[in-house]
Amino acid sequence: MASMALASLPVSSSSLAAEASFAPQAATSDWPQLGHDAQRTNDSPVQVDPPYCYAWKWDEVPIASRAQPVVVGGRLFIGSMNGAMYARDAATGASLWLYVTRGPIRDTAGVLGSTVIFSSYDGYTYAVDTASGSLAWKTPTGPSATAPLIDDGQNRVYVASTDGALSALNGTNGVVVWQYDAGAPILTSPSLS
Repeated sequence: MASMALASLPVSSSSLAAEASFAPQAATSDWPQLGHDAQRTNDSPVQVDPPYCYAWKWDEVPIASRAQPVVVGGRLFIGSMNGAMYARDAATGASLWLYVTRGPIRDTAGVLGSTVIFSSYDGYTYAVDTASGSLAWKTPTGPSATAPLIDDGQNRVYVASTDGALSALNGTNGVVVWQYDAGAPILTSPSLS
């Protein structure tokens, strides 16, 4: 089992900044995306005091070392190197559903409304219903080893790929709004500044 860690690097773009919204995204106990919010602040108003102990433990699948689970509405979502996105009850660890892709999921997912959004190394970004695990949309964005950036205020999902594309997607249907070719692999997750 791999340990959880985060990796993010701010990506600045005038198009990205123009679309940025800094509205609060989730309830204070939720952790809806890498680094908690679109700015990747890793800040939460919830105080967690010792002693620290397991509520539950699950180590049945290989998880990428840079993936962190996201938690929204009492559900925990985490992707795996075996290509599956898992939904589990955050309090008990009970399995809720899984959705299988054709490539490893190498980083953290994000939640936008009632969908969990994640990229796979199979070249697609997926939106899956948080309650049922059914596919809402699937968009070719290139193989990705990074976490999507969720901007719920603008209903946008930003995805960086190892083929050098930074894509802005409509969060409702996955349609590509714009795409930027960096000319080199993008190996860090985008953020808003």
